[in-house]
Amino acid sequence: TYNGLGSPHLPALPLQARLTAPESGQDIRALVAKVEKHLADNPEDGQGWEVLGPVYMRLERPRDAMNAFANAVRLLGATSEREASLGEATVAAEGGIVTRSARQAFERALKLDPQSVRARFYLALAYEQEGDTAKAAESFRALLADAPPDAPWRPFAEQALARVDGSTPGPTREQVAAAEDMSESDRRQMIEGMVAGLAERLEREPANPEGWVRLVRAYMVLDRRDDALAAAGKALQSMDDPDTRRNIRAAFESMGLNIGETGIQ
Repeated sequence: TYNGLGSPHLPALPLQARLTAPESGQDIRALVAKVEKHLADNPEDGQGWEVLGPVYMRLERPRDAMNAFANAVRLLGATSEREASLGEATVAAEGGIVTRSARQAFERALKLDPQSVRARFYLALAYEQEGDTAKAAESFRALLADAPPDAPWRPFAEQALARVDGSTPGPTREQVAAAEDMSESDRRQMIEGMVAGLAERLEREPANPEGWVRLVRAYMVLDRRDDALAAAGKALQSMDDPDTRRNIRAAFESMGLNIGETGIQ
């Protein structure tokens, strides 16, 4: 979702150019380690935290990104972009659950910019997770109505709208509330259980492209790449329509999966 919705505002610093440049001739992780040492010695460097936050997200280190964005807000002040980034990192760290703290960040972002795409998307997702699918559908439709036809995040909103209009529910209000009070291990166990339930539904009713995309994305968030590849293969085998196969293949590849590894051509 970050790749489709994220548009982090990075200050014009040499550090930014080094972190976002192609990796030829440099090890991005070694460079990040140097920046982390700099911030350990200079923890009040707000611009350093702001630059590092998106890099943590790309490296799939959402909890570190949460800390970086929180520091950027604290040191540089709240903007819609910073609050939305904080909320998005929180959602990623919680396995896709829009917790109370994430929702509060998105609400602050929306107050600062009522057209914030990320804030509107994740607040719509929060409605879905609370069980208010009608409000979620209304919110996703409004977001799509304002979207340019070529918006890179449009497919994500379309998939979400199809999901709330269909039969692939998100976590219930009670599950979301319970997750906020759980230990990290218990929270992961709950998320694993929801993912297992989705996988079982798709085994019974495989003609659900949005459900397969959601399952594969969940496996990737849980660092279960082999399961993600296996699910991607099943999804492609289950789709008869060429356009649908092409669309979900593109979605899987955008998550970093090599579809050739599934054995499906």
